[in-house]
Amino acid sequence: MSEISVDVDLQHPARRVWRALTDPRLLAEWFMDIDVEPRRGAAGRAYPGGLAGFGGPFDVEVADIRPERAIYLRWRGDQMHAEVRWELDEIPGGTRLRLVQTGFLGLEGERRRQELRVAYQEKLAELLPSTLDRIAEREDAAMPRQPVLVAERGPAGGPAAPVHASDLQDPSDPWATGDPSVSAGVALPQPPAAEDSQEITTPPPHGLAGRFATAFPLQERVRATALAVTVALVVVTVGWLWLTRPIQPDSSAGTYPVATQQPGFGQLPAPSAQPSVQVSGGQGGVVPGVSGSPGASGGPSAGASGQPQPEGTPTGVPAVEPKLTAEYSTQSSTGLLGYSVAVTVTVHNPGTTSHTGWTVILTVPDGAKIDSSSSSVQVAKDGAKVTVTPTDANKTVNGGGDIAFVVTFSGGSLLGIGSGGVTGCTIDGADCGRA
Repeated sequence: MSEISVDVDLQHPARRVWRALTDPRLLAEWFMDIDVEPRRGAAGRAYPGGLAGFGGPFDVEVADIRPERAIYLRWRGDQMHAEVRWELDEIPGGTRLRLVQTGFLGLEGERRRQELRVAYQEKLAELLPSTLDRIAEREDAAMPRQPVLVAERGPAGGPAAPVHASDLQDPSDPWATGDPSVSAGVALPQPPAAEDSQEITTPPPHGLAGRFATAFPLQERVRATALAVTVALVVVTVGWLWLTRPIQPDSSAGTYPVATQQPGFGQLPAPSAQPSVQVSGGQGGVVPGVSGSPGASGGPSAGASGQPQPEGTPTGVPAVEPKLTAEYSTQSSTGLLGYSVAVTVTVHNPGTTSHTGWTVILTVPDGAKIDSSSSSVQVAKDGAKVTVTPTDANKTVNGGGDIAFVVTFSGGSLLGIGSGGVTGCTIDGADCGRA
């Protein structure tokens, strides 16, 4: 069992302090949101809103009430089973307010008791007096001006006619008095407002909107709205990044499929560089599968033994091997915070003989990073220079054949500002074409 007791002396009348304790709107200004009516048996919900010592919203029930004297409450919530009473005692110049709380505060009751004591002292000594001062200012501003009785002067500027007691007893004048000693021109004091001394009975809200406002106080509604806006922004951002993601063509390990001069074949071996030799036999037949080479001279002849003899050995001059060519295309996408570019490069051998070894150099933004590349190539980046070389299994490009590869890089940007692409491409020192 834990008990907390806090006293505070307030320079305000008891009726004003009672309003601050029982009016839900005033109570929310200095203590917490409590949507319960000030009558015996009423029940509602309290929302401490992060106040130290409370674990969250809890139920409130009015066990008993003595207007402008005391109110007894039951608090039931997570790790809280407490009886709370507010007591008001009149003192010279104001009111003494006492808060007493007894009950169970959970497994960490001692820590929570200390936190609640500090919170109550702050609320009662600082926030409550400020609220009472504002109530007093509003009461003074709402007080109507008092009528002033002015004596009329007699005829010809003579002395004023005497004021009789019967003249001050007009039933229509709420300020009339039967005391003849009251002279004309004196304003009578206003009696205290009737509603201040009565028990405050705020009618419960009606309708769907009223029930919603009762179940979810302003702080909870603001918090829920902020959370909904945050979730919506996250969903929009993720959706935008998904829609603007880079789309890359599927690629398999090794080289890409290449175009050849014969359908149904991949890369074809180039024709042999060695000239073929025509031979003849005694019967003048030709060996199957062997044809004469262009440029061979002489006719068929046979030796003395009748064995075929080579007519002659042609001497060929090797042709100049043409240089490789390349062309590239790019596919880019830009998101909220960055960009991505996929570069497809196709290396082509226009000659009829195989070509071994090649190097492609791409020029990209200096701050970009390489994300991926085809398995048929090796990629190295140095500043804005990206060097691409083939793997051992893909160094040779057959005559008339192609090899294609893809390199993907990305960088940071804000809404497309600062995005980049490929600004240069060479193969073995020669410029690439643009596909």
